[in-house]
Amino acid sequence: ECQDKLTIEYLFDERRLDRFTPILAKQNYIECQQLICEDEEEFKEDVLGLIEEDVNKQIEEWKAKHGDEIDPLEAWLDHYKLGKYKKALKDADLDSFDTVLELEEDDIGDVMDEAKLKKLAQ
Repeated sequence: ECQDKLTIEYLFDERRLDRFTPILAKQNYIECQQLICEDEEEFKEDVLGLIEEDVNKQIEEWKAKHGDEIDPLEAWLDHYKLGKYKKALKDADLDSFDTVLELEEDDIGDVMDEAKLKKLAQ
């Protein structure tokens, strides 16, 4: 019987989602089995909600510290080595976190296609 448990850190690193690992770790999410939810709504509320809340907090802290220096979306893309998507996102009219956060779930796939962000969709 296998005793190993798949860690969030390992899986997220493999999927280039490692920037979210510390957020989940702060809430004691360490193993992938801890992310199992009853349904999609519970996952959105319990897991994605934590991530969104923390990312929004980071954005607000950054804005408070940096004022008018650089756009927070641009800084975030640079920080997570996603700078190569800046132009594509701008061309898709996603030039700030506000516009990104205003997207409806149904629109995200279309925007990703328009911005040619197929790798992010995987």
